[in-house]
Amino acid sequence: MGYKKKKATAAKKGTHKAPPHKSDDHPTPPLAANNPVWEQEAQTHKQAGNAYVQQTEYLKALEAYAKGLACFDNINHSLQPQHIELQNALYSNRAFMFLKLERFEEAERDCTAALRNPGSAKIYYRRALAREGRARQMIAAVVKPSLVGGDNSAAVNGKPSSVSDTSTNGTHHSDRNHSEPSLDATSVSATMSLDKEVDLSKTNGASIINTIQSEASTIETTTQQQMEQREKQLRYQLATEILILGQNDLQECIQIFENNPQPTDAGMKKSIAQLKARLQKTIHEYRQKGAVGIQHPTPAEQRSTVLLLLTNRRTCLASADHNDSTDIALEGEAFFLLDWDWWYNWCRYVGLVPQKNLPTPSSCDIQSLLPAACPLDPRDEDSDDDSMDEDDDEHVPPGPIDNSRLILELPEKIGTNTRDAFFADWYKPYKEHVATVESTDNDKENLIKDETEFVSSLSLSPVLKPNMVRGYHYEAIPREVYSALRTWYGELSSPICRRVVNTPTGNLVLPLYFTPGDLELFMNGGKDATTDKQNSPDEPSPCSACGACRATSRCQRCLRARYCNRSCQESHWPFHKLECKKQPGDLQAIAYHDGACRVGLNNLGNTCFMNSALQALSHTVPLTRHFLSGAYKLDLNPDNPLGTGGRLADAYAVVLKDMWWNANRKSSTSPSALKRAIGLFAPRFAGYIQHDSQEFLAYFLDGLHEDLNRIRKAPYVEMPDVTDGQDMNIAAARAWEAHCRRNDSLVMDTFYGQFKSTCVCPDCNRVSLSFDAFNHVSLEIPQAKNAIIPVSIWVYPAGSGKNPTRYSVDIRRNATLADLRAILAELSGLAAEKLIMCEVMNHVIVGRPKIFNPVSDIRSDDFIVAYEVEHAGAVLQIVASHVVVEGADLEFSDSDVKAEPLGIPFLTTCTVQATCKEVHEYIWSKVAHLVSNDNGENNDQRNLLKIRLHDGRGRSLCLFPSDNEQLSPYVPSDSEEKLVNILGHIASEPYVFLSLDWSTVYPGQIDRDRFAMFDDHPSWVEASRRKMAAPKVGVTLDQCFDAFTTPERLDENNKWYCSSCKEHVQAMKTMELWRLPNVLIVHLKRFEFKNILRRDKLDTFVDFPLASLDMSRHCASKKDSFTHNYVPAIYDLFAVTNHYGRLGAGHYTAFARSWNERTGISDDWCLFDDSSVRPVPNANDAIVTPAAYVLFYRRRTFH
Repeated sequence: MGYKKKKATAAKKGTHKAPPHKSDDHPTPPLAANNPVWEQEAQTHKQAGNAYVQQTEYLKALEAYAKGLACFDNINHSLQPQHIELQNALYSNRAFMFLKLERFEEAERDCTAALRNPGSAKIYYRRALAREGRARQMIAAVVKPSLVGGDNSAAVNGKPSSVSDTSTNGTHHSDRNHSEPSLDATSVSATMSLDKEVDLSKTNGASIINTIQSEASTIETTTQQQMEQREKQLRYQLATEILILGQNDLQECIQIFENNPQPTDAGMKKSIAQLKARLQKTIHEYRQKGAVGIQHPTPAEQRSTVLLLLTNRRTCLASADHNDSTDIALEGEAFFLLDWDWWYNWCRYVGLVPQKNLPTPSSCDIQSLLPAACPLDPRDEDSDDDSMDEDDDEHVPPGPIDNSRLILELPEKIGTNTRDAFFADWYKPYKEHVATVESTDNDKENLIKDETEFVSSLSLSPVLKPNMVRGYHYEAIPREVYSALRTWYGELSSPICRRVVNTPTGNLVLPLYFTPGDLELFMNGGKDATTDKQNSPDEPSPCSACGACRATSRCQRCLRARYCNRSCQESHWPFHKLECKKQPGDLQAIAYHDGACRVGLNNLGNTCFMNSALQALSHTVPLTRHFLSGAYKLDLNPDNPLGTGGRLADAYAVVLKDMWWNANRKSSTSPSALKRAIGLFAPRFAGYIQHDSQEFLAYFLDGLHEDLNRIRKAPYVEMPDVTDGQDMNIAAARAWEAHCRRNDSLVMDTFYGQFKSTCVCPDCNRVSLSFDAFNHVSLEIPQAKNAIIPVSIWVYPAGSGKNPTRYSVDIRRNATLADLRAILAELSGLAAEKLIMCEVMNHVIVGRPKIFNPVSDIRSDDFIVAYEVEHAGAVLQIVASHVVVEGADLEFSDSDVKAEPLGIPFLTTCTVQATCKEVHEYIWSKVAHLVSNDNGENNDQRNLLKIRLHDGRGRSLCLFPSDNEQLSPYVPSDSEEKLVNILGHIASEPYVFLSLDWSTVYPGQIDRDRFAMFDDHPSWVEASRRKMAAPKVGVTLDQCFDAFTTPERLDENNKWYCSSCKEHVQAMKTMELWRLPNVLIVHLKRFEFKNILRRDKLDTFVDFPLASLDMSRHCASKKDSFTHNYVPAIYDLFAVTNHYGRLGAGHYTAFARSWNERTGISDDWCLFDDSSVRPVPNANDAIVTPAAYVLFYRRRTFH
């Protein structure tokens, strides 16, 4: 009770006692003999400080920790991880002493220094304590420094800054590298500028002088009161800012606890929860006190002032010397971006947001006065808005302007997390901004002297986060309105200014990322997102492990290998140690070869589908760099129930390193470990049968995404509904944000985009909209139903000694086989009713398609034969196929006979009265020409033929008598008994199956080529000639995308449930691309589903570009009429997987070329055919073929 009472008393006095935490609890490693002297001294001072803490001698402990930190001052080389850990522990312990001594500002500084490298939750907690104490000291301070010409660091902590029209090149301070933000004091300065110039020499007496002195005294008293009131306001505002930063520190603590698989200290969690609640309460209290009695106008006055400013601006635009008085802005006019939540809260505070069922005319006024403003609709009670409840925050101003949610900030040292590295390497606005700032700092002559000069949009500052949507992330307001808001509330972040520019088409727009002039360069191909250039001596060298152009250290042994960080070095060492030798004379760096991935993958047994997908995926540089550097281990999520526990990612990393770092030592590697890992979690890929490459790729990307998901504990997220009249851009942004709450990985940053799906009920016309994420796009290849296609077909005429003839028939796709038979009968001169069409496969008749089936069912590689048969009277339909048996005696049992099919089978008929001898003679008359010589029949050749009876599955049927008193399957050649009498019930079946077994004593006794002989009809010769002469005819990739976005009626098997009609209906569905990914995977649906056992392949030629694919025309996202947030959607092809043959029996290969952020995309393609890798000379002709199956495109400008 005493301790709690004392603590409460201290809080009332504005002071804060740190809880009795121990000093840094990291175990102190024992001193080693080989440790540097300075490290031993630092360890000694740390141990001494810990001893003083135990004795509650805080000043002595503070001195000991300071001496320990002084040991690091003269270190001029990069610190090892154990040294960084020791330094952070000393900073943390000294910050703890400062907390004990209530020196909060120094404690905050030490915690910030310790957090330059990834820190523990304890350091964040201590910095939050320091910021709470510092804020309370600021409010409780008694000394009030002068605001005029004096040091205002206690109240404002920085000199006042005014709103500038030009883009600011400064960067916004993050929590980890925090310097106190400067608050605006423009209104205070204006109050202090009262200067009454009176020439006393011209006055007539002391009365006038007394009057003037009295007025001056009154003005001075009033000014002093205004100064004190303004100072109080600034104190509360700054204290609120500091407490908010403390809240952010506690949020970091909670995030660390969620990501840490080890159990968290219950006492620590309780302390954090108590501090968080205390900070929240204090922030609300300071906001209320800061809003009482301050000098800025009332809400009604603020509303009137802003509306008056906007009205005057509109009047000036209308009166300007323009042909069109409806211009929404002037060229060069400055606009400032505001965080949407802040803008919405201010509008609600001043009464511009209409309440439900209560119209507010002012809201309509401000929407009409702002250029293309977004509506200020009242938010629902279950809104995801993070601001306070409306009842609690109704009469409280929104606080200082904070646009940090809009600004992309990266730490100075890339590598602390994978998202930072991704943006640093691939996000062009950030890279161009950094380059511009560095060049400006190095060359002072290049500074912009004229404030009205517009900076190129490629260096617009601050850098904005990608894919921002007006009305959901930000609002754009004119300069005069922003200046008023900033004067009233101050700001925490850098102002975000953009100027209106005139497009080549004459439209005035406000660019966020690129100006229209920059876009013209992209569209015309004059500028790429990655400029082709070599590294200059001043630029960082490429990393020898991952290739990123930010290597800062090198191998201490050979001094040739350069690395980004320690993770890259550790990952590369098992391969680098084979060539790492001390070479003091040769310091040439080991270059990162853009074409290093020239290693094939061994075929483990029908694994070409996997090899082709892996080769294409390995050339996706952002993902490959993520694995080669070892950075993927930071994102591993072993506890994700939807993943593989990280085993899939680890196995893929092993394969990638073997492919990219072993090019000089071997030409191919075996992906057996990855195959086992995949088979363990996806049993359908466990065996050695052929699979679909695209299905494997879809599973593999999903598996990597779940293994690398940065969300450790996925919350329950209910996808927001899209209502009628809602802005589609805002609805899409909400859906994407809801998806990102459960999904966040480098796979998603690289491959994922967003679909817009629209379903319309045919009965009630209800429209349902939804937005869904995707990682690949499956495109159907358009097939015109009335298109004329050539069909190859063989005709086998009845009679003796005739070969089949091959025909080519041009017929429409929607025609039937009956139509095909009629045309064929006209060409051949045979009766259509006597032609029976059959499908032949592997020298055997496998089926008889129905006569009313569409011609489109016939595949290009199908073998269709039309047999001429007799139908007069009662007949037996005989299906006969040729089989050769070399070196075998036909009198052996069926199990001893090893037969091999050959030739073209045939279908014929015979009368039911025919004897076995007559059937034997009839069959011989049809096949004698296949084995007879020029002199006619040869009895020796006839003795080679035996006719065997079997069922439809090829099993012999022993029904005929033989000499050994056993039944035989062979039809006797001299029996006068009727065949139907021996067949019995088999004669009633549709077909009688006979095998023509040709027995040979020695090889070559039968000419196999004669069994496959056929004649070519002139129709086929002409079709072949046209095919060779005609250019490639097919469809373009743009036509495939157009067909993808065309509305279609759902079939019976895919009905949609209408919540209005309460039943499943065949709705009209439309799929559209809304958000484009950085790497676009396009799947061409070449396999057409026929039934559960059959999928036909489409060999249609699809013409796709190797470079400059413009996807903007296929993206349905709506562009704002004023704010220009468009980023070029130009894509270049870097990989293709090909499929040859038919499904289940084909072969997969891949084409690929290298690319990176330094040299752009290469022109040299390679063909990856399992273990074989070879260059491709004529890329366009070799790559753009009917075999292309999956296309990989990279976006030139990542966004």
